[in-house]
Amino acid sequence: MLRFHRNIHLVSDLKVNQQIWLLFALLNLCGYDDENYKTIHPLRRRVRKVLTESQFGFGKNKKIKNYLKRSPWQVLNSFLSSPGSRTESLRKLLEHDNQLQKLWRTLSPSCSRQSRQLEKVGAAVVQRVVSYLKYSSPCPLTIFAVPNPLDAYWRGYSISPNKKTHYLVIGPDLKGKVNRVNVAHEFLHTIINPLLEEDKQLQLLARKNWLGKPAIRQIEDLAENLVTALTLRIILPPSVARMYLKDARERDLHLVSFFYRKLMGIRRPMEYRQLLILLLTKESKKRQEFQAPAS
Repeated sequence: MLRFHRNIHLVSDLKVNQQIWLLFALLNLCGYDDENYKTIHPLRRRVRKVLTESQFGFGKNKKIKNYLKRSPWQVLNSFLSSPGSRTESLRKLLEHDNQLQKLWRTLSPSCSRQSRQLEKVGAAVVQRVVSYLKYSSPCPLTIFAVPNPLDAYWRGYSISPNKKTHYLVIGPDLKGKVNRVNVAHEFLHTIINPLLEEDKQLQLLARKNWLGKPAIRQIEDLAENLVTALTLRIILPPSVARMYLKDARERDLHLVSFFYRKLMGIRRPMEYRQLLILLLTKESKKRQEFQAPAS
């Protein structure tokens, strides 16, 4: 367990990792095949082959099989955030099925190694984000960092079942390393999204200045643009960030460049809420700085 602030801890928990790895093993078996680079991680390929060749069956758990055909984010968010009969049945399957436990014994050495890597790199990334934003959690916060090679390259999820617990589930990197951009991006979501959803002043600025712009239909869209811009500013040098800015535009994240330029113009450290107020405020002389792309 690593501490960054008296209220913030980063944790690598083998049991949590086991449940999420086996959950994604079943998601792959049930048809999840999203990929970003037309290839899949070798461990993901091996897990698919093992489960297929072993003819893994759900037996009496047909409802679980249908449930696992949803999007990974929906399943993962429900599994970590919404206790109920379905998630409890899934949890029991992951913990007690003999085939899955046998699979886990072959995966656990790799999981332990990747967890140590993520904990080391994640600690440095989270510390950097906390320092840049002058962030302090209002309550004790535990962050579970989970490496996940059974997902698409560069895929990541941030799940917050409550204000005291966050899960950062980080997909693989093509170079076999921990992707610092991915870690920072998912951690920033745990800070930025709740602020935009709960802070009345930020909501007013969002509605007044940004909601309704192209591809900015709701608060989540605005959060994605803010988080992406902050990630690039905090983690990458400008020469590298330019490539990511181009990619953001191609993904319809049209405000990232605007927010990134504002961030680059800030010379003094600023507390995170005040920073968001500055980013969301449109000065009259800069009203034309954001130009919507031609439709």
